[in-house]
Amino acid sequence: MGRKPKHCPSFFKVLVDDRFADKLRIPPAFVLRVLEGEVPAKAVIKAQNDDSKKSWTVKVVKKTGEKYNYSFTGHGWRKFVEDCGLKAGEFLVFKLVSNSVFQIVRFGLNGCVKELITDPVIKHETCVSEQIKENHCAPSPKSKEAPPRAAISSDDSLPTDHPRGRGGQFPVAVTDRVIIKGNRRTQPHFVGRKAIVTAQCLNGWFVVKTIDNAESVKLQYRSLDKVSDDPSPSKPPTDKQTEDPSFPVVMKKHCRSRLTLPIAFARKIGMRKKKVLLRNEEGKEWEADVSVRTYQTSTRMDLCGGWSAFRKENKIADGDSCSFKLVKSAGDVIDVVVRKRRRPRWT
Repeated sequence: MGRKPKHCPSFFKVLVDDRFADKLRIPPAFVLRVLEGEVPAKAVIKAQNDDSKKSWTVKVVKKTGEKYNYSFTGHGWRKFVEDCGLKAGEFLVFKLVSNSVFQIVRFGLNGCVKELITDPVIKHETCVSEQIKENHCAPSPKSKEAPPRAAISSDDSLPTDHPRGRGGQFPVAVTDRVIIKGNRRTQPHFVGRKAIVTAQCLNGWFVVKTIDNAESVKLQYRSLDKVSDDPSPSKPPTDKQTEDPSFPVVMKKHCRSRLTLPIAFARKIGMRKKKVLLRNEEGKEWEADVSVRTYQTSTRMDLCGGWSAFRKENKIADGDSCSFKLVKSAGDVIDVVVRKRRRPRWT
């Protein structure tokens, strides 16, 4: 990437599991022979022969201690994966066309060439955020009540609990505080986080920025829940809303090294990789990992890492009943109550 190549050297990568969502490794041989070890901090990737001229700027990060181990990563890479809706099993061909610029050809699960961006909304969308920045002000109340009429794609039909009025009204607007619900295409680490709407795009798409680390992502309005600005709720919270979430499980053979969390419980602790503390009835704690696995139509979260050690040290056997309860006041702490299975007495 330190010089303009005389031809277009290329390499291909197969997208395996969900590991490509956060980073994609550049073949070391390509770094050594083509780039000659001269790798900048950022690269630009774009589709080959694409009229939309859309591109993404991604970080190129070196793995510590390994000379030629570089990967595409960062927010730009995750945005690229989300915009293109990349799936496990597909593969990409990267062509180095100029300094730090790659053109990409995408091949689908059937082995045939596939458009890089298949969503027409993302492909042809014109975002209005720049216009808002030029005005240096938020949209007026009138514009909130009646934004321009916009068609909604067939995949994202309007839900019945958010009726649209005349003029294409949406349940969220710029400067609103929201919680990201997400969908099957949303990166798991965004789900459940609080954000602020920073820009409105066409066809019900919004750009939001997370409150905790100012990370931006573009989502459809159906993936967002507006947070009320009124600090005093009109209705007191019910016992079900205030109680700590919990779930029971009977130990089976497949639960010994990895325990799948119910989706409702997983959303409470945040749909992203993290570490939690497992606490037994005596108050002793074990650190465990929560892993995230993303499939084409669903996301699965498992308790692993320290879970196996916790199970062995507390002598949890197949058939025993365990109750898992998230203690909100203590952070990411899960209380585990074990009830031993009654075993027959032989006389």
